[in-house]
Amino acid sequence: MTKNRLLLWWLLLITVVAPQTLAQKTDPGSSDVAYQQGLEYQKANRNVEAIEAFKQAIALRANFADAYAKLAEVYATVGQYDDAVNTLQGLINLVPNNSDPYYKLGVALTYLGKQKEAISAFVKGGDRLFLLAEIS
Repeated sequence: MTKNRLLLWWLLLITVVAPQTLAQKTDPGSSDVAYQQGLEYQKANRNVEAIEAFKQAIALRANFADAYAKLAEVYATVGQYDDAVNTLQGLINLVPNNSDPYYKLGVALTYLGKQKEAISAFVKGGDRLFLLAEIS
């Protein structure tokens, strides 16, 4: 490659490619930024803002499993168990082989007084301790 061509590629890289990559990492409209904001709001017990931030992260990236998990966690924290259940069902659709959402779903359903559905969620999640407690 000639020196001029190499210089041209270098200029292309720093004027076109690098700024786009940086923008993806720092774009305030990105799902990662919304998720991080949600974490900060959750840490500060600003639950309404946390819910909105996690919902925005999911709207920007529909398969953002961590955002679903945190959204469900905040819903449960504020006693919005119906919303937690709906969110956890969405999470289970994304990660059906992960037992954690099933356990959390079981807990949320228990708070809603839906024991049969809760037991089903615990069993689907493979919660062996729950099953042993039920047998005893």
